[in-house]
Amino acid sequence: MKGTFNRYDSKTGKGTITPDADPVAQGFSLGAAAAGVMFAQDYPFSIPLAEAGRVKIKKGKAVEFDKPSKADGEATNLKY
Repeated sequence: MKGTFNRYDSKTGKGTITPDADPVAQGFSLGAAAAGVMFAQDYPFSIPLAEAGRVKIKKGKAVEFDKPSKADGEATNLKY
């Protein structure tokens, strides 16, 4: 999936990603998209504390990530 960084705290390594508005990329069927059953959801992510202060994450910066699992809802495999 593609999106942008919405929030990031370098002290905790936690933040959120806002997905791009492509309903098919978000896993919605075209029927659901046409029916207006879409909603935007920010996905949480975390960076290991050892790396948190060194990464260059800024609000609005583009990011690609794997669709979160239903279990924890956290975005994984960030590429920015």
